[in-house]
Amino acid sequence: MIKGPKKKILLVGVKEETSLEMMYFRAFKYLGLEVSLFITEKNSNNIFISRIKNIFNILNLFLIRKKFLNFIKKNANNFDIIIIFKGIYLNKKTLINCKKLSKNAIWINIFPDDPFNPDIIKSSNYKLLETIQLYDFFCIWSQRILKKLKKIIKSDNLIYLPFGYDNFIHYPSKKNFKRKLITFVGTLDAERARFFSKLKNININVYGNNTYKYKKIVNNENVNFFEEVSGEKIRDLMKRSIVSINILRNQNRNSHNMKTFEIPAMNCLMLTTKSEEQNNFFPENKACLMYSNFSQFKKQINFIMNNYNKISKIRTLGYKISKKNSYLNRAIKLLNEIHQSQE
Repeated sequence: MIKGPKKKILLVGVKEETSLEMMYFRAFKYLGLEVSLFITEKNSNNIFISRIKNIFNILNLFLIRKKFLNFIKKNANNFDIIIIFKGIYLNKKTLINCKKLSKNAIWINIFPDDPFNPDIIKSSNYKLLETIQLYDFFCIWSQRILKKLKKIIKSDNLIYLPFGYDNFIHYPSKKNFKRKLITFVGTLDAERARFFSKLKNININVYGNNTYKYKKIVNNENVNFFEEVSGEKIRDLMKRSIVSINILRNQNRNSHNMKTFEIPAMNCLMLTTKSEEQNNFFPENKACLMYSNFSQFKKQINFIMNNYNKISKIRTLGYKISKKNSYLNRAIKLLNEIHQSQE
């Protein structure tokens, strides 16, 4: 339930169907709020353009910053809530100027990466760390990172806001498929590729948008590569999967990622890297299966392939628990936090 009067909301980020920005956009819209989107930059599949942006990263961030500041100047009083997604292009001076222009708005940052990882230009930078206290609310997805932030920032503006699933994308397929596939859906990197390279006698289908980069590293005839799937295709794929694998990256260790909620929400069994935070959401061996090393991973796959009735119960409970963790619920939580701060 939403408390307080309805608000006009501006979301600031990228426009892609599966981006965090658009998931919140759909959630706020469903709640009947007036939502606008300011697109910081268009994601390009062109490798050359992406490399140019990386090479001239400082210039690229400057241009985004300037474009956003000009937008705020023209629309200073049009929004009650302004939500920045990541916002690594904003420096302290620009954010202060923006807040002065739109002084009645509540400024929020929903940060989906690790702010303490400035060496990766797409994840964070030192300017971002300087702006955290300037936001009315700074939302972070990881309890581990939240604890770290609280040690260096003496502020009440820090909020734990986990990832979730999109009600409008991640739901079970109604089609009748036999669950046979072992699947992985997501972005490949060198670490994940090395993991798949060790698979023997286990056939797995890998779906991602950059699999071509890592085929040589994987070099395994048991691993089949396919293009990225979304929408109805991903729902059908989850219905055809006896299990879908979720491999946490380094920044997600002992925490969770987006697939933590998306896989169970589509009523698919999740086999994931062991972590305390995932276990809090989906208890191990009851609502999902976990592994802490490659040997355990193989044992879990063997268990899955030979205990269909048991894993069906685990899958069903995971699906039931996932219902509490939609972005619709996350949006309501955030709006209620804002309302409470104004009482």
